[in-house]
Amino acid sequence: MFKESKDTQRVFLIYGPPGSGKTSIAREICRIIDWKYISVGEITRREISKGTSLGNRIKDCLERVVEYPPELIAEVMNPYITEAICQGKCLVIDGYPKYAREVPLFCKLIRESGLAVAGVVVLDVSFKEALKRSRGRRVCINCGFHTKEAIRYCTICGEEMRGRDDDEFEVFSRRFRDHLESVQETLDTLRKESPFLRICQINADLDFSRVLEEVYNFFTDTPG
Repeated sequence: MFKESKDTQRVFLIYGPPGSGKTSIAREICRIIDWKYISVGEITRREISKGTSLGNRIKDCLERVVEYPPELIAEVMNPYITEAICQGKCLVIDGYPKYAREVPLFCKLIRESGLAVAGVVVLDVSFKEALKRSRGRRVCINCGFHTKEAIRYCTICGEEMRGRDDDEFEVFSRRFRDHLESVQETLDTLRKESPFLRICQINADLDFSRVLEEVYNFFTDTPG
């Protein structure tokens, strides 16, 4: 099923609404071929749970229901991205840059690291299917690991697992709608930064193994 990946270090982005399976897909691919996975959601939740200065600023935005300023989210994400790039592995970034206004600072960091975004995957899923998948998800309050298994403690770091606040119907619906409204503008802005950027849209209503294979093939077939 899976062929060998190229050795050249590359950066990929993966997008999809909540419930599309993008986190599970990206994690599994990175596990199979030893790439580095970075999730904006996991990182922001981790910063909030630790009560860091950045985490408190993120929490304030959430409580006021306002979007993060591009400079704030860049300040949060850049150290994680820089560290991953320094490890020399291919990198899959989940959900960042989310908005068009976040693209310039992100692309500046990638260019300064001597790299470019090699490809983007967009997972498309129906609201009905996404909502069904979201029910029963649990997330680690420390590392952000999530699962649908009824476990009390995280199998990665041992911290407590909880239900996701953002899976409440009203919040979930808003997040789903927000993705649909923002993703095309984000893709258009990424194209302006990288005119030859490869973008692949995949039907994520399909069986997990089929979606996994399609995403894997796109990542491993895309040149640096």
